[in-house]
Amino acid sequence: MKKGIAFVLAAVMCLGFVGCGKEITAETVFDALSKKGKLVFEIKYDSMVSDNSAQEPNVEMIVFRLPKEQRPTPGEDACYIEVYPSREALERSAEQYKQIKKIDWLYASKNVLLRIDGNVPFDIVQPYTDALKKLTNEEVQARHRAEPIIRSSNREKTFQLPGNFGANEAFEILKQEIGGLEFASYVYTANAEIVSFWLRESGNIFCGSVLVFESYKEAVSFAEIGYSPNPWAGIACSIFVSDNVVIEIDRSSEALFVQYSNALKKITGKPIDMEFSKRSE
Repeated sequence: MKKGIAFVLAAVMCLGFVGCGKEITAETVFDALSKKGKLVFEIKYDSMVSDNSAQEPNVEMIVFRLPKEQRPTPGEDACYIEVYPSREALERSAEQYKQIKKIDWLYASKNVLLRIDGNVPFDIVQPYTDALKKLTNEEVQARHRAEPIIRSSNREKTFQLPGNFGANEAFEILKQEIGGLEFASYVYTANAEIVSFWLRESGNIFCGSVLVFESYKEAVSFAEIGYSPNPWAGIACSIFVSDNVVIEIDRSSEALFVQYSNALKKITGKPIDMEFSKRSE
């Protein structure tokens, strides 16, 4: 009887562990996937609620980007490793992602959910799913509804940024100055590079963007057209302009205005243009 109880306890304790050895965490998954490519770590959350209507609690998550040579153009989305407290919680969450994340590659193995940018082809994705299978010792099952529609193209940028300093470089400095920013996406348009980001704070999710234009004139033009005072009625918004770089966030306070202004000065090495930098009251 005692041997039977001991066996059951041992089996339970092995759940969530690799071969009854090392525990499966978001970090161990990231490390395993990184052996297939130089993934770029963005941010880690020890305990959060899943990003869907399932609202599964106690999810450990790492946000990462694919290696530069594997990133799609002209648009790139963040990738995610999510480790759930149970397989049942994962299944509930995966079902919701299946409905709303139709442009992501979505894979599950054990209690790990892997979401990879749907803009990249399967031949880039497969080595990472193979690495996940090797780590968990379980099959990796596709959870996306169908093969994602790849939105990328071979369209080249038609503009040259001064010093080849773009939105990715600007965002790296912004992250150092303002903690907790989470990469969401990168895209280039006809005249700018844009990195969009999230900030999770006190149960809320705020968003913002860093835009780098070819010239100061284009940055000011964007600020003038997109941020005239009238559309701001009842909406919390702030915009910051310095040289050819613009930051916009969906928040507004005097303290935030000072914080982001100082961060932008670090990015450009130039003063904030107070004529075009403003916030809603």
